[in-house]
Amino acid sequence: QGLRHVSPAAYGPSRRTREGDMAQSLELLEQGATASDSAATRPSKPSSPMKTALYVFTLAVVSAVIGVVFNALFAEGAALSGAVVNQLVHTVLAIVLGLFLVLRLAHAMYQYSVCKAAICNFYAAAATLAITASFVTEALTISAGAEHEKKGMSNFRTELARTLGFAARCVSHAIKGEPVAKDAHLMTVEDMLIISSAARPTPALYAVKLATKLLAAQHEAGRLNAALCAQASVSVSQMVSAYNTIAASKMPVPASLGEFATAWLFGFCFTVPVVISALTFTTPWVSPCASLLVSAFFFALNEMSVQLEDVSAVFTHDVSLAEAEAQLMADLHLFAAESSPIEGML
Repeated sequence: QGLRHVSPAAYGPSRRTREGDMAQSLELLEQGATASDSAATRPSKPSSPMKTALYVFTLAVVSAVIGVVFNALFAEGAALSGAVVNQLVHTVLAIVLGLFLVLRLAHAMYQYSVCKAAICNFYAAAATLAITASFVTEALTISAGAEHEKKGMSNFRTELARTLGFAARCVSHAIKGEPVAKDAHLMTVEDMLIISSAARPTPALYAVKLATKLLAAQHEAGRLNAALCAQASVSVSQMVSAYNTIAASKMPVPASLGEFATAWLFGFCFTVPVVISALTFTTPWVSPCASLLVSAFFFALNEMSVQLEDVSAVFTHDVSLAEAEAQLMADLHLFAAESSPIEGML
């Protein structure tokens, strides 16, 4: 009886503080980002094809100019006339450098392919989990509990679609190296507070955990049999495995290796004209043309490898990734629409 006469002030400033923090967090959620997100670093933007082509062409032209200069120096009566250049060492260096650059490009392509396949597997597992959960049905049929059971099923489908969409969005931001953008249709205030806390759990795995808790609750309520529960466990394991593959594939190439390859490449390409000029000084046009082609080939291989190794920059502008995410969101919207459509999810 005494509780009815307790004034609001009796709750103290702690309750008002909590309510104020919750309101502030909700406002930040509706704005779409927190202050920490706005200060976060964004992934580097990949160079445009035109800029890359100009960069490679400029380096190749420099090599050709060196060829013209040394072609004149090796001519009869010039400063280096009669000099002998051992081409065996340079030939061996060319073979080793070519194999190294090809292997580096193959590794970058493999890394990109594995990462993209893992993303597709994550989205496929999320869609499979949603379809598996569609077999969950009401356990009560008597009129006394049918309405409550129906409402519970509606909430389950909506929440499962929301958490799976939340997980997919987190994976998309993780592969791009971006902070998780706050979306009021996919995240609750509690979700935002947890992933923004000092502990900072992995957002994608946190979202997967929310989905498993929903399925576990349905299993305990008798709405999800053992066979469907096993199938759901397989899908969850596939999602976790795919995310771990994505995280592992984003490991960068050691900086020392990249610097060594760049120094080796520049040294080789800018000495190619010397070797060619020593052998073809009687035909002045051979040295600059051959130097231009050889240098352009080696510089282009290295530049492609460097760009593909930056997985975050590549996927930031990958149209197919955005299309796959949009398709998954549409499928989850369809799954939840049986009971309660999720508006604004797309």
